[in-house]
Amino acid sequence: MSMQISGRILTFTVLVLIPTVLQLYGSWRTIHQLQQTLCLDPEEFGCGGAIREIATAIDSQAELDVSTKEHTDLYGFAVPTKEESTSSAGAHITSPRQWPTSESVNVNTNRTISRPISGSPPTLFWHVGPHKTSTTAIQSFLAAHKKVLLEKDNIVFPWMLPGHFRGTKNTANLAFCLSGRKGPWEMNCQRVLQSFQHFVASALANSKNIVLSAEEFAFCHEPQIRQFVQDYFADWEIQVIVFHRRFDEWLTSLHFEMNRDLPFRERSNLVDFLENPGTLASFEFHYSHKVRERYQSVTDHDVTIVNFHTAKEGRSLVEQFTCDGLQGMAPHTCRAAQRFVSRKINGAHSLDSGFLLAEALEQNMVPLLDFANRTLSSDAETSLLARIDRKLETSTDLPVRCLSETTQDHVWNRTKEWFPFDLERSKSLSKAENVSRSRTCCLDVSRVCALDDWKAFFRGLPVSRKSEQIQ
Repeated sequence: MSMQISGRILTFTVLVLIPTVLQLYGSWRTIHQLQQTLCLDPEEFGCGGAIREIATAIDSQAELDVSTKEHTDLYGFAVPTKEESTSSAGAHITSPRQWPTSESVNVNTNRTISRPISGSPPTLFWHVGPHKTSTTAIQSFLAAHKKVLLEKDNIVFPWMLPGHFRGTKNTANLAFCLSGRKGPWEMNCQRVLQSFQHFVASALANSKNIVLSAEEFAFCHEPQIRQFVQDYFADWEIQVIVFHRRFDEWLTSLHFEMNRDLPFRERSNLVDFLENPGTLASFEFHYSHKVRERYQSVTDHDVTIVNFHTAKEGRSLVEQFTCDGLQGMAPHTCRAAQRFVSRKINGAHSLDSGFLLAEALEQNMVPLLDFANRTLSSDAETSLLARIDRKLETSTDLPVRCLSETTQDHVWNRTKEWFPFDLERSKSLSKAENVSRSRTCCLDVSRVCALDDWKAFFRGLPVSRKSEQIQ
């Protein structure tokens, strides 16, 4: 009898109990692995709330401007529906040093995502500017060829991050959050960073390399760069790309960019701009030389330096970035860049013409001053500036104001010290070819307007009182 009972117990154990235990263990293991994969805390099922808030990583449907299918195809994850997404109030820019570790998902931990199938680490191509080195042209090209980059060269870049910047400048949202800079707008960096984390996780899971391009990365300090690498790219190969433009010419270009869209009376001429005690110290920080030093010291990776001035030798800066900066890992996009012709969309007037017009308006030398409020229509202003530019092209020996010898020497010494290429060769390629042989100057507009031929020029401008248009 006891033998029969023992046999039945053994049969029950083998046929029922053991399979049940194994099945339960398998289910528990699957759930545990799923929790690890999604970075879920077994107790709170939330990992600091990151998963509950992941819907906020994507902007509202109106902000996306693309279909859910496009997002899924490119990023490898589904976009939350409008009902699933939530918004955050009190948006502000947060410095990376303030990122709470418990509230962010670190994509570099084994709990979050696995290594690429190939086993080799992916590559981050990190284009960090600076400003006025054809960054916009490069970003426009990348946006126009994102399909070639993705499908043929296995490289993705973020173009749908939430935030203020859209389209080709989308990565600037990330750069602003990283640097902690504040703009005239409010930006929810928690949403930006969560969306970017999801983007990096998807790229890594799908064995994709990443390219980031934003001139605003040039404003980042070493602790911010270090934290960003640790949080998102600790296991990645990193290739930093910096464009170098002569310091003296770069300052001139930067001054023009900062002033061209300002009202005339708010502009500063080049000499006053450079003689300001805080100008050089401020702008040297995000010049190529200093940017390269910071990124090289923190990332401990090679930095690719591209000479801005060699664009005139038959290879565009877009081609140099795509073919050389991406280390030969984007051959199809490189070939597209070799066929690419950069077009300047809007030709801007010179700052000198703007300063001259402002001075002429101030002195009541322009007939339009008879109009109420002393204002110009946009078309009238454009036409006047074009006429002044043409007058300047045919004028010689105009009175100028120049930098002091102390400031001029400082700018020139920095140019010689910081330019990593052959300065004599770059001199012949530069728009400011003779800048090293002459002082940096600007027109003395008050003295120019006092010249008889310029007085006659301004008085003779044909102006229609009825339409405020130049005929």
